[in-house]
Amino acid sequence: MAPALPALAMGLWGAGGLPLWRDEAITSEIARRSIPDILWCAWHIDAVHAAYYLLMHCVVQAFGAGEFALRLPSIAAFAATAAGITVLGRRIMSVPVGLVAGLLCAAAPFASHYAHEARSYSLVAALTVWLTVLFVDLAERGSRRRYAAYGAGVALLGLVHLFALLVLPAIWRPC
Repeated sequence: MAPALPALAMGLWGAGGLPLWRDEAITSEIARRSIPDILWCAWHIDAVHAAYYLLMHCVVQAFGAGEFALRLPSIAAFAATAAGITVLGRRIMSVPVGLVAGLLCAAAPFASHYAHEARSYSLVAALTVWLTVLFVDLAERGSRRRYAAYGAGVALLGLVHLFALLVLPAIWRPC
C-alpha cells in the first residue's frame, strides 16, 4: 500500500493555500449548521450530499472550518483510493501491477484535483474502489458475512452520493 503515502503527500501539498470555490463554500456553509438544519436542507434542497454534509459537520466541529480542515477528508480518501487500487491490481494481476496502478493513481492530476476539494468525490472514489476489492473477494470466497459487508458498503456509498450507485451495473455486469 506504498502508493497511499505519495497520494497523501500530493493531497496535503498546497491543500490549505487555495481559497474555497463556490461548491466548497456551500459545503463549508452547510457543515457549520446544526444537524436539524442539515437534515432540513437534505429533505428540501440537496439529499444527494446529506451524509457527506453530516460528516463534514463533524469535521468542522473537530477541526474548524478552514480550507485545510475542510479538505482533510478528501485528502484521506485520495490516499485510501490509491491504496485500494494497489490492492485491487495485486489481487487481479500481480504485486508489480498493483504497485504501478496505485502509483499512477497517486500521480494522476484529476485524482489529486479532487483530493483538494471539500466535496464528496474522493470519498466516493475510495468507497467504490474498496467495494470493488470486496466484490473480488466475494467472487473468490463468498460468505454471508462478506455479503453483509458488501451490502453495508453499497448502502454507505449510496448515502455518501446517491448517483455513485450507478457504478453497480458496471461492477455486476456478466463476465
